[in-house]
Amino acid sequence: MPHYLRLLTRESALALTQANLVKAALEQAQSGLTVELRPVKALGDKYRDRWEEFARTNDRAALTKRKWTFELEEAIANGEAELAVHSAKDLPLEIRAETALLPVLQRADPRDVFIGKHDRFAKLPDGARIGTDSKRRRAQLLRLRPALQVVPHDGNVPTRLAKLDASTTLDGIVLAAAGLARLGLTRPMTDYFAPAEFVPAAHQGMLAAQYHAGNAWLAGLLQQISDVHTHTAWLAERAAIVALEADCETAIGAWARVEGAQLHLLVRGLAPDGSRSIEEQASAPLAEAESLGQRVAETLLQRGIREVLR
Repeated sequence: MPHYLRLLTRESALALTQANLVKAALEQAQSGLTVELRPVKALGDKYRDRWEEFARTNDRAALTKRKWTFELEEAIANGEAELAVHSAKDLPLEIRAETALLPVLQRADPRDVFIGKHDRFAKLPDGARIGTDSKRRRAQLLRLRPALQVVPHDGNVPTRLAKLDASTTLDGIVLAAAGLARLGLTRPMTDYFAPAEFVPAAHQGMLAAQYHAGNAWLAGLLQQISDVHTHTAWLAERAAIVALEADCETAIGAWARVEGAQLHLLVRGLAPDGSRSIEEQASAPLAEAESLGQRVAETLLQRGIREVLR
């Protein structure tokens, strides 16, 4: 039985905080186990200020899908570490065949939040400038308030907040509630969007462990720190986005929640400018999570979601 694990994580404050949560849970689950955190600079971090230039000279499509996971995933596949922890919403649809994924710990708040500089979201005037780099968030902001101006706004969570504070033109930004809570960076001018109003990204608020698929002992240990309801929601959301081929470049949200013995799933796809949207909701017993996700995706495909997304 191993007594030492190397756990990879991105270098950002949020990634380190999340990795430490998993480290603590693993060491509590396995007496005598030591987990060493190994921060890694992901491709998206290395080339944050010149991503377009970098992507143009490489396989843009493949790299964009693995922007935040490539370096960590390669290290796991090559045996340089036993596991990595990701913000699950950053994961690509396809992973290295040598590796496997499992959501760990309990899902944090999946909602998106508006953080205003002076006004709450409902009180923003027409023409107010809201910052986000997410196509999903941009489309849903414009769906709710077509007269807003949505402008690019990137960086990790503390950087985005600092940019908002320093800006003379931004009226607010949109971030994930989970990241703010984990970093203790909540603000007074914060509005939480209801998930049915502003559908979260698939797996938002979840953490996922990636490990070598042949490591049965580690798979069993990770199962011990996995939350059953979180795993159930993960299966439904992932089945839906895989069937829809919905990566981070697609304006699609997916939100699954457990209520008693039933799992409810909502998926929404939007035109980039928010002018059109299409959504589907369905429910199923918890044991049918994957088939629920596939069924909702198939219905959306039949109803023409690809045309809406274009």
